[in-house]
Amino acid sequence: MQRQDFTIINSQLETEMREAGEIWVNDWWLRSAQAQNALFMIGRKKNDDGTFSIVGDIVTNCDGYVKHSKHQSGCAVDKYFVKNGTIVFNWDKDDEIVAKYQRWHARATELGMKPIVTLSDGSQDMPHFEG
Repeated sequence: MQRQDFTIINSQLETEMREAGEIWVNDWWLRSAQAQNALFMIGRKKNDDGTFSIVGDIVTNCDGYVKHSKHQSGCAVDKYFVKNGTIVFNWDKDDEIVAKYQRWHARATELGMKPIVTLSDGSQDMPHFEG
């Protein structure tokens, strides 16, 4: 999907979200390779032989150099819902927020976006919406 197509579909999705009364913030529309790699290193340790060991929670499968993220081309955005005036970054601890992500990912998929991304540790990157 091209960036312009993603923008059109994301705008449609956000119009529907707004009409449904959702409140959210968008984060990481466009990310550099360096910023992507810093996120890739969260939860990983580089071994002497160049491989990586998992040492914590994984944030992304994309290192920004060999494997690019859709954020690097403007074809992805992270959406964080707001609850009681607070941005919910620990979304996986809140069943109501998880249900919102499931609902809006289903709609995003109907509109032509990709389904929820599953990370290498098996967890789902719910805030991530990708074209």
